[in-house]
Amino acid sequence: MFLTKDQAKAMLMKNMNMSEEDFSEGEKWVKSKCTCADCPSYVASETDLGFCWPSIGQSEHIHDEKNCICGQCPVFNEADLQFAYYCTRDSEVQQSWQMTQERAADGGRPTEE
Repeated sequence: MFLTKDQAKAMLMKNMNMSEEDFSEGEKWVKSKCTCADCPSYVASETDLGFCWPSIGQSEHIHDEKNCICGQCPVFNEADLQFAYYCTRDSEVQQSWQMTQERAADGGRPTEE
């Protein structure tokens, strides 16, 4: 099961005590610092940036994972993000929620890497 983009947005806004204006400003900030277009996974047909942000999330155009550079992105570091391949695996909120669901289904035990 996955969150919709609206559900992911609502979750982030609630957890961070954000207003709609704060959320919109956050998205602008993410897009202004995003380095997705420099990633080997990025494809010419893609027009979005900032896949880590919940209202953007997973790309409809990027399908192959090639040497992710998320960990080198200023957004990743300044926002203290934890995951990678947002273009193919969805936003930080979605991946975090999914991990929580998987752990709950496994009795709360950490998953083996």
